[in-house]
Amino acid sequence: MKPAKVGEVIYDLSKARKVKTRGKGTGNAVLNNGKVTVDAIKSNPTAFKGKSTDEVARMLKNEGYDVTVKDSTKSSSGAKIIKINNTGGDRNITQVQVSPGGGRHGGSPYVKISTNDQGIIKVVDGAESAYKTDGKETATIIFTGG
Repeated sequence: MKPAKVGEVIYDLSKARKVKTRGKGTGNAVLNNGKVTVDAIKSNPTAFKGKSTDEVARMLKNEGYDVTVKDSTKSSSGAKIIKINNTGGDRNITQVQVSPGGGRHGGSPYVKISTNDQGIIKVVDGAESAYKTDGKETATIIFTGG
């Protein structure tokens, strides 16, 4: 690329990508340049609804995350952990847990997003009344109503 002249606008299309949506909500609705916020999820709480671990991992990869999927060692429900291998920089997600439900928090599936600046954000696919908690959780919990 040749040097820019004063006042010249340069467009770097090397990172441009086409985004395909499938009607279930997209990662781009809650992820902005690799970052997630509580407000963005509150604005589109169904972005994770019905998403498999692989679909959530793909959303993260599309935002520049290097991820590894593994089984949760603490789960009785078969939850999966999406480990982030390149934390920091422009990205704020440090780990994601995708739970099918049926464990200690009740039958509602959920996605638990750990961040380095927003705390833990849990998106529960169900009603608040169906969610079981020990009352000591510090996560911001967003319910989609089921």
